[in-house]
Amino acid sequence: MTADTCLNLILPAGLEEAVADLLLAYPEISVSFASFPVEAHGAEVPLLAPSEHVSGHAHRVQMQLVLGSGDAETVLSYLRTALPNPSVFYWVTPVLSSGRLG
Repeated sequence: MTADTCLNLILPAGLEEAVADLLLAYPEISVSFASFPVEAHGAEVPLLAPSEHVSGHAHRVQMQLVLGSGDAETVLSYLRTALPNPSVFYWVTPVLSSGRLG
């Protein structure tokens, strides 16, 4: 497999465990990913908690998966079926290079 694609998911923190469990249990593709807290800004970002309305930004989690381009579409389809949630935003970018240093 050529890891030529980065699938980025932005989701409410309350969904992190559910999405991580779905990704780790995915039967067809071995998925590895990183996750970290982010602050989401902009007119298209739904502010869910009262504190987010006050601060003007949303507390979210970003997950980054580096995988093959076909696998990215497969994972997106799987997540759409298993967890159809309009609060989950994604984008896909090319990966020019990846590997290990040792």
